[in-house]
Amino acid sequence: MADKMAASMNQCLGKHMKPVAILQHEQHMGPGSLHECLQQLAVPLQLIRTDKGQAVPKDAQAFSGIVLLDSERSALDRLNWIRAELSLCKESLAQGVPVLGLGYGAQLLAVAAGGSVAPSNSPSYGWTPSWLTPQAGAWFDVPTRLEIFNAHDHTLELPPEAECFLLDRHCHNKGFTLGQNMGLLCPLGLTPVDLVAWCARKGTKLAQAKGPDVQNRISMQRALPERMGKLNTLAHRIFTRWAQQLPGAPRPVDFVRLAA
Repeated sequence: MADKMAASMNQCLGKHMKPVAILQHEQHMGPGSLHECLQQLAVPLQLIRTDKGQAVPKDAQAFSGIVLLDSERSALDRLNWIRAELSLCKESLAQGVPVLGLGYGAQLLAVAAGGSVAPSNSPSYGWTPSWLTPQAGAWFDVPTRLEIFNAHDHTLELPPEAECFLLDRHCHNKGFTLGQNMGLLCPLGLTPVDLVAWCARKGTKLAQAKGPDVQNRISMQRALPERMGKLNTLAHRIFTRWAQQLPGAPRPVDFVRLAA
């Protein structure tokens, strides 16, 4: 009964929030588990498909938060829509609108805040042992050592005042916070269905990547239910922490119920 009352209250509160804008750039890089998590929190959403020609918003204050999903592109590419998203990200930071960047989106957040992006000497595609900082482990109530699915070929120089909370042996700035903003180089919203479809897709960076830190697609899909279960638990907790600071956000949700 208490859970039903809380869910009903959250839905009522969510109706008075501005929507969170989710900018999607590729057919195979959708919001995944992020969409499910924000729906559970009754956060209103507006999906913007730049890959289908929808315009990048110009007014960050029309939204309670901005999510920049991953892309086959990087923040270094000189394309009009990337310039427009960089402008939106800078305005969001200036106006205090929380930003969540995943993959390419984390690159853009770093650049907008004064950091930098550079091609990596060792592209990383596949499951990699990673570490949360002790503080992050306490935030998200998960073990500090875990496996993360990587899909990136760039590194970040963090902006001033940003704090790293997720790293691996090659990528020391894989996840970072900057006030109320978060960036993660890994595609944290990935679901099992997403990964299987991505592995089957031709012409992607994942299909073409080569190097000592690039797994073959059979290895990427090995023990998928167990690996993805743990990854999705972490994802929900990170997304929840970001969402709970949105203006007008519903009350905090118990992580145990959320992961059940």
